Amino acid sequence: DAADDDDDDHVETATTQSTRLAEAAVEVILAKRFKPSRPDATHLGFPAFDREKRLVGFYHEETSNGGTKINFVRADDPVRANLDDQDFAMAARVYDQEVEKKSNCVHNLAKHGGSLDRLKEQVAIYFWSKEPFADDR
Repeated sequence: DAADDDDDDHVETATTQSTRLAEAAVEVILAKRFKPSRPDATHLGFPAFDREKRLVGFYHEETSNGGTKINFVRADDPVRANLDDQDFAMAARVYDQEVEKKSNCVHNLAKHGGSLDRLKEQVAIYFWSKEPFADDR
């Protein structure tokens, strides 16, 4: 059983390492929620791209204990993202459209001093500033 525990630790470490490598490649985040093309799909978060304009993952908000964290999910994660080729193509089209029209939702790492934390923070602030407020009437 101890050997099985070691295997689980190894898998967890490999997954974590793979996620860190994917996140380290992030150059651009779109401050628009991405929804895969499947009818049952939900929004995955803000799409993140590498310098080759490849979708590498998503940032999504998680609220707990009164605070909000912005977490990264790899685009190739079969459980949390579950994307197909059509979704990757759609993400690339959205990226090109937003860049072409010089949209303010396009945030790049260089513009934020090379700080990924600052980039994520600015994306969230931009998105939240554009969200309509709920009407409490």
